[in-house]
Amino acid sequence: MKNEEFQSALARLMLVGTLVAAAVIAVGLIWYLSAHGGEAPGGHVFSGEPKYLENPVLMVQHALQRNAVGHRQSFIMIGVVLLLLNPILRVAF
Repeated sequence: MKNEEFQSALARLMLVGTLVAAAVIAVGLIWYLSAHGGEAPGGHVFSGEPKYLENPVLMVQHALQRNAVGHRQSFIMIGVVLLLLNPILRVAF
């Protein structure tokens, strides 16, 4: 593979990775705001992040459960993880 072809393939990989992550975050954000947009902020008591947001496998499982309360937050976090994986894929490529 020539240098120009390699650079072009690398640019496409980074662009697609960024667009996919942004789309997942945007869908999760719209989904979250559609259900919780009118609620008053409850930030007066710090409770920390739920345990399911600490493990990527639990995050995906929780995002796929329809009856789970935090599946919208999990969907947004999956997009953030995809965005963070983008530079790792670049180095691996």
